[in-house]
Formats: sequence, C-alpha cells, structure tokens
Amino acid sequence: MWTRVGIGALNAIEYVLQDAAFAGNEALKTYATRSHSRVHGWLTREAIALTLATFAMQHDFSLNGSVAEIGVHHGRLLILLGLARARADPLLAIDLFGQQEENTSRSGRGSLARFQENLGLHAQGSGDDCIILEANSMKLNSEDLLNAVNRQKFRLFSVDGGHTAECAQHDMTIAFGSLTDGGVVVLDDYFNYQWPGVSEGVMRFALANEDNVIPFAIGGNKVLFTTSREWHSRYLAAIRERLGIFRSKKSRFLGVEVFVLEEILQRHKKAKGGILRRTGRSIRSRLRTPRSAR
Repeated sequence: MWTRVGIGALNAIEYVLQDAAFAGNEALKTYATRSHSRVHGWLTREAIALTLATFAMQHDFSLNGSVAEIGVHHGRLLILLGLARARADPLLAIDLFGQQEENTSRSGRGSLARFQENLGLHAQGSGDDCIILEANSMKLNSEDLLNAVNRQKFRLFSVDGGHTAECAQHDMTIAFGSLTDGGVVVLDDYFNYQWPGVSEGVMRFALANEDNVIPFAIGGNKVLFTTSREWHSRYLAAIRERLGIFRSKKSRFLGVEVFVLEEILQRHKKAKGGILRRTGRSIRSRLRTPRSAR
C-alpha cells in the first residue's frame, strides 16, 4: 500500500535535517542537499534520507558508538557519516585504496589521495580525526576493527566493499561482530542485478544468523539491518514516523516487515503532472536532433 504523498527525495532530506539531532549543523545540511554530488561515487538521495533518519533515530534512542564504512572509494558517503555523527564518535574508513590488485570483483576503485582531498573540501573539519585503514577487509576481523577505534563498538556501519559472495559474507560478519546492540548496518547493492554475489553472500550470512540480522528499511540501493527483533520494531516505528509522509510502502523481507522508500524514477512515473512524459519528450527531441546541431 503506497502512502499518499510523493514530494521528492530532496524534500525528504530537508525534512529529516530539521531534526534536533542536526541542529546548527550547517556543514551537514550543505553537503547532504548539494555538495555531495561533487564527490565521485554512488549515493542516491533516498540513501541519504535513510542514513540521516538512522542518525536521528539513534539520537532519540541515546545510542552512541563508532561509525565506519568498508569500501570508501572517494568518500561520498563517508563524508556524510562524518558530518552526521557526534564528534565524540570515532570515524573509521576502510578501503583497499592503493592495493587495487586485490580488488578481485573490480567494484569501485578507491583513491586515498582523492578521499583525503574530498575530506578537506567538504568535511569542514569533521574528517580531521578520521581513522584510515588502507587494507583488504578480507584480511581483517571484528577485533581489528574494534582495536582501531579504541574498543568503542559501532552504532552505524556501511558495508560497500568487495562484491563477490565471499567478500559480502565476510564484510557482514566483521561488521555485525563489532556492532553495538541496536546498531545498524547499511548494506549497498543487495538488489543490484549487476552484482549477484552481494545478495548471495549476504543471504548466506543472514540465514546463519537469522535472530540477529534483521532488516527494517530498504531504499536508494541500500538495505538497513539491525541486531534483534526488538530493535527492528523500534526502528520500524520510528522511520515510519520520520519518512512515512513520503512516497513509500511496507513490504516483507527475510520474514519481517520493512519500510521501503520509493526510488526517484518510480516516483516520477507516478507523479501527477506528467514529469516522466515531459522528460520523455525532451529525450525524443534530442534523439531527433543531429549531434552536430546540439
């Protein structure tokens, strides 16, 4: 059942940014609504809205802890995480960076120099304390991650590393193994048909840990998991409260109800006033125009 209002992913971002958790955080507001697009990478507006909503919910739950990402690339999401966290929360970035010969799935091509440059341009000082592990996550375990952040368990962990089944299963294992109770793993590319290994590896892990790997939200090429059915109920209710006025639906995944924030292209197809039709006319016009005349 679709909700009544579909007023745009950017509006959803701006709506969540009004939360008390982000009061006075102008650098975050600028990055989330505009300047994130200047950093190379893959991050949809729906994913930004869901990520920010997660930080806001954890603020309400008084849930603190470290924040991390496996698969940083040039830092597009990591910078958002750094800006949205409490400054007391350690920030950990894990990527192969210069060790691309170990990137067996060829999923992304991280650059430490570009990442550090983007931190300087967009993080507004929030990345100054970022802990960087230039490493193959397949050679790390949960203890390595916890030792890197002075044993402060993770409250939010983005998993976007290697896209083989083995990498996805391993990265989920070490992320959940270092997660605090009620923490959230934000997984990328589960439903991306170009990377079937991700869904295979995650499914192996989820079925072996079905009581402690519970999805509660899907959107923008991300799936959000938490650590128990009790926390699932809390997050599900809270995310409906924050984003339920936007185009969304409820569905079921891995045996539980999940909140689905609609993709922007789907929303355009449904939007009143013919947004897709106008876009289609523009595309057809360009196809009829000789390239030399454009």
